[in-house]
Amino acid sequence: MEDKKLDLRELMKLDIKDIFNQKNFSKWRKKKIKKVEALPKLVVSLDFGSESIKVVEGRYQKNHLKIMKCITIPHQQCIENGMITNETKLIALLTEQLKAHGIKAKDAICIINSTQIINRELFVMPVDEEEMDTVIRYEIQQFLPINMSDYLIQYVVLDEVVINEEKKLKLNVITFPEKIALSYYELLKKCQLKPYALDLSYNAIGKLANYSNLLKGVSNEEGTLAFVDIGSQFIDLSIFNKRNIQFTRLIKSGSTAIENRVSELSNLSIKSTVSFDQVDLYGEDVESRAVVAAVDEMIYELVRVIRFYQNKVVGNSVDHIYIFGGSTVIPGLADYIGLKIGIPTTRLEKLTGVSLEVPDENIPFYANAIGAIIRL
Repeated sequence: MEDKKLDLRELMKLDIKDIFNQKNFSKWRKKKIKKVEALPKLVVSLDFGSESIKVVEGRYQKNHLKIMKCITIPHQQCIENGMITNETKLIALLTEQLKAHGIKAKDAICIINSTQIINRELFVMPVDEEEMDTVIRYEIQQFLPINMSDYLIQYVVLDEVVINEEKKLKLNVITFPEKIALSYYELLKKCQLKPYALDLSYNAIGKLANYSNLLKGVSNEEGTLAFVDIGSQFIDLSIFNKRNIQFTRLIKSGSTAIENRVSELSNLSIKSTVSFDQVDLYGEDVESRAVVAAVDEMIYELVRVIRFYQNKVVGNSVDHIYIFGGSTVIPGLADYIGLKIGIPTTRLEKLTGVSLEVPDENIPFYANAIGAIIRL
């Protein structure tokens, strides 16, 4: 049975229970899609990363976002590349830590990312809505050797363009493994939480950028913004133009790569010798030089992917970069990246329109979890 067309924006508003429908996706495909409205009560937003879970408790009501608590739960390698590898241990850890930190909300938002969740741009001939799924599935199978029955296929029409004198639709398409989505649904239920919504990291940061009007301060308000989440094992790059997602990639790099590189170059572990917030990018000591070498390698990979985006279509550009994530505590990292890449770069440290009952310094670490609470 073919999937129904589902606008990407609608996907991120869905109640996760409607998507999974008690593990029976075929029944869900027969049902009318139901939007999730913003809950006036507290929700807990969980951003599942490679080394830890970023947890935010807050409320989005009447277009106003209020954040009460932010905590980090190291999960001791219970998650790898977005896939749960030790459910039993993760359930015990998450349940214990939520209780210990006084998290009272039961309605849970889940934010995940994985290299198995594939986001691609497609150009297809305009067809009737009923035929679009068939066309998209055919196009995807030309470059992705996957069993389509194991994936949810979602898309949104970004633009109408002319290529070689032919009118085509520009689509943003997501292939989402059902088994990954279902595993998090079951995890939340076993932690005595109510699955409220499923979100992807780029969608969460996009909502936060729109809500906080991060385009202000960029010289060209119609320009293109890149958001770079530097995590432990991956750099999550998301590029937006005119408030719409244009490009996303997970880059194999991050704080772990920096630590490993430092260990190789200095025969010392950065965890035991240097804290990121004490690194001098212009220092001459062995540890600082090792960190700089590792950061330069990370920037090289980032530049390579940004250049790929820029070269895809004539006129593609990036006007401003926002960085966030744990590694961004390195003093002067934003300026250093901006100088190396040649694009103005800012650490994401301020948000407008958000009531915070936690210090502003939490923003770079919890941006995805904060953004996911917004239900537009």
